[in-house]
Amino acid sequence: MKKHIATLALSIIIVSVTIAQRPFHPKNMRHESIESYQTELNLTETQIDQINTVRAEYREEAPSQNRGEMTPEKREEMKAKRNEEREKIHAILTDEQKTKFQEIKKAERQQRAAERSKAAPDTESIAD
Repeated sequence: MKKHIATLALSIIIVSVTIAQRPFHPKNMRHESIESYQTELNLTETQIDQINTVRAEYREEAPSQNRGEMTPEKREEMKAKRNEEREKIHAILTDEQKTKFQEIKKAERQQRAAERSKAAPDTESIAD
């Protein structure tokens, strides 16, 4: 019985360490949205409803094509729509919330850059 418990505990530790070391990948962040910052930004229910309305509006307009099959013109159109959506959402935020949101995004970009630099192979040691 003790062996089973020890094996189970060791398995849990190994899985936890593996998950914790999982590298950043943009696909993992796909569902990240401003609503996930509700607490940090102190969003009101009205703001959340307004943001969800804007998101729904643009989701309906989003093409159902595979990104690989899109023309450069369609990609540019999508990029413009995403920027327009972001601007509408930022218009909903107060100045204080905008500042805090920019700080959060900056910290996240720095963290991703640090993770990428760790994951990149060391070219100096390869050349030796």
